[in-house]
Amino acid sequence: LLRRLDGAPIGPTGLVRLTATPFLAASLFAPAVGEFLRDHPGLQLELIGDNRSLDLSRREADIAVRLGAPTTPALVAKRIGRIAFAFYAAARDDREFESQDFLPYTDESASGALPQYLTTLVPHERIVLRSNSLQALVTAVRSGAGCGLLPCFTSEGDPALRRVKTHSPMPPLDLWLAYHEDFRRSPRV
Repeated sequence: LLRRLDGAPIGPTGLVRLTATPFLAASLFAPAVGEFLRDHPGLQLELIGDNRSLDLSRREADIAVRLGAPTTPALVAKRIGRIAFAFYAAARDDREFESQDFLPYTDESASGALPQYLTTLVPHERIVLRSNSLQALVTAVRSGAGCGLLPCFTSEGDPALRRVKTHSPMPPLDLWLAYHEDFRRSPRV
């Protein structure tokens, strides 16, 4: 009942809770918040950076942005883009791919495509650091700790990083927006 009341078309006003991974929340959404809120002055936004998939049916969030299509019934899901990933090392590290040590992302709630791709290219003994924080991996790569599989949209313009070429580039991952079907007609959502 509360979802249906919240989904009633009364105009774009009120609180919208958006969940995404901490990295996407900080790198993709936070930079766009100022302009978005100026364009929609009646809205308030709660940006929830969490690696867990919050339950939209239980109102833990109104909108979720995820790598991979949600499979929960009663959710409306739309592909909103693609995120390319590539290997990056510190700009001062001129080693080729075959000579690098590696720093993989290991969060179980993330897309399985990242670890699967990495295991096809990187021998286990070349992995020197694992982390469930993409931001920690970016910082470690910048420090020269090794090579990481990072999103191109933030890494390409970073002067402290350089792309490391590999013989088998990773296909981009789909980025999905999901919300409960009760919000289908909600201008707020």
